[in-house]
This record gives sequence, C-alpha cells and structure tokens, in this order.
Amino acid sequence: MRFFYLAILFTLFFSCTNNNTKTSNLINLIPESTDVVIKTSNLENLKNSINNNDFLSKYSSSESFKNLESHLEIVSHVKPETNILICFSKDDKDSLQYSLITKYNPNLFKTDSLKNYTEELLTYKNKTITKSSLNNKFIYSTLIDSVFFASSSKILVDNVFKEINTNLDFEKIYKTTSDNKTASIILKPN
Repeated sequence: MRFFYLAILFTLFFSCTNNNTKTSNLINLIPESTDVVIKTSNLENLKNSINNNDFLSKYSSSESFKNLESHLEIVSHVKPETNILICFSKDDKDSLQYSLITKYNPNLFKTDSLKNYTEELLTYKNKTITKSSLNNKFIYSTLIDSVFFASSSKILVDNVFKEINTNLDFEKIYKTTSDNKTASIILKPN
C-alpha cells in the first residue's frame, strides 16, 4: 500500500509543470531598442483619430510623414481583436523600424484579396518567419505561443526568439494605461 501511495505521489509531482510563459504578456515582447510604444485596443479608431487630428494634419504633407505612412500601409490590413502594441525603434543604421505585437486570431491578417502581395516562409534553427511583401514594402512575422509578432526588421523578429525582455520601467508605465482609450503612448525613460 505504501508503494501505491508513493507511486501516486511521484506521478503527481512529475506531471505538474508550469506552462506559463512570459510571452503571453505582450509587454515582454517589446524589442529592447524600442523608444516609443503605442497601445490601442481599436486600430480603426486610432487611424481615424490620426487622420482627424489638426496638429498631425499640418505635418501630413511632409516627406517624413509620407514615408512613414507608406511603410505602415501593410499595418492597415491587420485586424486585431484585442490590444495591439505598435513599437518604434531605430536600428544600427539609425533607420526607423516598427513592430506589431498582439494576440493571434485566425482573422488577424487576411491577405486573400490584396494585390501586389507576396509571401515567403523562412524556416531555420527551429524558427519559422513569414516574409510578406505588399507594394515592395516588407514585413516579417512569427507566432510565439499565442502572440503574433511582426516587424519591418527581420533582426527584431530573430531577437524575439533569443530572449524575452522584461523592462521594468516599461512594465510599470504599461500597467497605468487604459484599454478604454483610443491610444496610450509610452515613451522610453531617459
């Protein structure tokens, strides 16, 4: 009888595992080089607010604004059902890169009806990255657990596989944001 209880105890002990991963928290996938994070629960409302903003409309004809808008064209086809984080960072060449982080859903990124859209699957070292192109603008994406991560930089997508960031300053600020607002903007401390 003692052997029976001991066997049950060992079975329970070794079968209990902690499957909680830090990637289920969107904030942990923010690239380390990020300077600005925009959090929104409704991407369409954010787009409308930007288009109707008097301050931003004055800059909409500038070359920088048009360049950013053309790079973000592919983002307009993303349809998240929950919060989405849009992260802006600079790479080693001082070029602006962006990343999108949200929970995955089957209707997140529909590409069936897009013209000039191509997709290529890159698989190496137990990683799968999708390289998407729309009108000669590229975005790289992957799924980590149930989180969709996409970026204009393949290096940022590769880095997501290497390490999970826990930036306590970002995390503290993130906890103060509201899901009921059109958008919350988090700036990197310092």
